[in-house]
Amino acid sequence: SSSSSSSSSSSSARVVGGIGTQKPAPIPPPGRLPHKALPDSLTLAGLEAGGADVSIRSMMRARRGSEEAQLFSAPENAIKHTFDPKTHTWSQVSTRVRVHRELLGKAGERKAFHMQDLSLGNGHVCMSYVAKVSVDQMEDRNGIFMAVEDRMYAREWARKFNKCDPPKRVDFVEAWLLELVDRPDSPLCAVEHFLAGSFRKHNNREGIAVDLQRNTPQAFCHFTYALSNQKLLICNIKGVGDKLGDMYTDPKICVLAEGGATSDSQDVDQQIIENFQATHKCNPICAYLKLPVINDRSYVAGRTVPAKQFASFTPFDLPVNGVAGAGGSNNSFIKQCCTLL
Repeated sequence: SSSSSSSSSSSSARVVGGIGTQKPAPIPPPGRLPHKALPDSLTLAGLEAGGADVSIRSMMRARRGSEEAQLFSAPENAIKHTFDPKTHTWSQVSTRVRVHRELLGKAGERKAFHMQDLSLGNGHVCMSYVAKVSVDQMEDRNGIFMAVEDRMYAREWARKFNKCDPPKRVDFVEAWLLELVDRPDSPLCAVEHFLAGSFRKHNNREGIAVDLQRNTPQAFCHFTYALSNQKLLICNIKGVGDKLGDMYTDPKICVLAEGGATSDSQDVDQQIIENFQATHKCNPICAYLKLPVINDRSYVAGRTVPAKQFASFTPFDLPVNGVAGAGGSNNSFIKQCCTLL
């Protein structure tokens, strides 16, 4: 009786565990195998590293996307303001955006947030934008527009630099303004594409180099100074780069006043240009472009060196050299220079 009972028990259950352990485990129904227990905590990286099932990876991506979507604000109406440096004009178009709730970073008087552009429609949403909102709600709106104008003018100077076939090309990330019309007082924010990569600062807003390991950024500053007949300087060069070229953001454009009384901002610009004159060290790209030596400070070799000593085509072959300043606002001279680029 007891043996038959034991035999019956062993036929309906399996013994698992070590010696002395009698924990029966249910036998799965015919045609089904026991599934592998899922861990308590899952990460997409861990799943991919472990070769998890495709459906599980898809589920995790969907969950992550859903969680990420909840971090964005509700869609809101906005007016997109874009500037054309060739015609010196602004244009506007209506759009809809979503701004990330969490702070991406803070630089100076700006807070940066990830932003989605919903204007493409049909389920296509571009998430690779950064919106920079002023901390000072009383900031001069005209100054915000002028900052974007400077960025777009700097792109024109970068194109002229690239025409001289330097070892590395440069560019400034495109920028525009968004007017968030659904919010009180319709605040403005500057918008640009998100720059992925190792972010580096090459010279500062005072016109002084902070990274002499790179030749291209310092040569570009020298290029703008020489080609404007020593009346303009683009500095505060920072951004990301690779073997093919550099992408910069948030430049500062300084212009020397043309005689007469100067404003406080023009006095600051003049001091920055004097700082550059006193501290710049020419490098192989400066020599390649046949830029005039600024001072007698020691020559810097740097890392990027042209394949040949001198370019066959230099910026001074074009008619922009020798342009006189307009004598008005800084931007009037910048416009005049860019017209000839």
